[in-house]
Amino acid sequence: MKSRFVCIAALQLACAVSLAEEPLAFRKRLGTPHLADRRDMSAKAGSGEFAFRSGAKIAVCDDPVVRLGAEDFVDYLKTSMCLKNCGVVVTQKGAPSRKCALRVSIDGSLAERSSEIKVSSSGVDIRASDGRAAMQALFHLEDVMNLRRGPFVKFGTERRRAVFSPRIAVARPDDDEEGHFSVLAHAGFDAILFPVRGVDMVRPKVKVDINACVDRAAAWGLDVYVLSHIKALKHPDDPASPAEMARTYGAVAKAHKGVKGFILVPECNYFESRDPRVKRKGDEKDASGKPKPAPSCFPCSDYPL
Repeated sequence: MKSRFVCIAALQLACAVSLAEEPLAFRKRLGTPHLADRRDMSAKAGSGEFAFRSGAKIAVCDDPVVRLGAEDFVDYLKTSMCLKNCGVVVTQKGAPSRKCALRVSIDGSLAERSSEIKVSSSGVDIRASDGRAAMQALFHLEDVMNLRRGPFVKFGTERRRAVFSPRIAVARPDDDEEGHFSVLAHAGFDAILFPVRGVDMVRPKVKVDINACVDRAAAWGLDVYVLSHIKALKHPDDPASPAEMARTYGAVAKAHKGVKGFILVPECNYFESRDPRVKRKGDEKDASGKPKPAPSCFPCSDYPL
């Protein structure tokens, strides 16, 4: 009996060793929007379904976000649905060929953030209010086929519209190295949030080209907001305060014009207070020796200012 326990323990140890992975290796898995071999090869299209087949062409208007969405969809057909030789056709003028399995167009008359997906025996037509809505419609088709476990879509018309915007996820500018922007877009987010401490400063002593990250995020239909961790070391009543604001918040706003907006959370920002109840440099404890609260986390008298 003892030898059996020894064998079991050895087997558990071997499994633990075999499952060991590099730190943060999970990030690479999270950066993969399309899982391989999601298709049930025994499943067949029903009489009321359109089937994508190898060699299918996706016709899109000349919009960069739509083109990237279509290229992503082609990768999905190849990776998850085991289809070969699919491709993207960019239409410059006129209606796309009916020979294309999927046609994507922009219709500015539609409500913002909305799309219409029409499926018939001749293929799939997507009309969208803009490139971002078109990209989300393509992602929706991927979800539908994942659930169907095959490249099949039911005949009919479906109208979709994002309920609200922005829908924000916290990210880091360097997350895009492993495809996180794509994954967040697939999940329906339309904006991401970067922490900033200064111009191109995302963490202490860590600089990233934020403007380049804004451009990469925009390619996936994502706006960028910044969460301020900036310290302004002058009280608003101080004559030097305007210059301090220009040096800190103003410098970031000027340098990163592509950023959609600032999000200010008091406990993430240090600011000077003249309320004697809160800590200041050189005055951090009360008369009893108890640490005073930080001004950003306490309703000090000059908090609104």
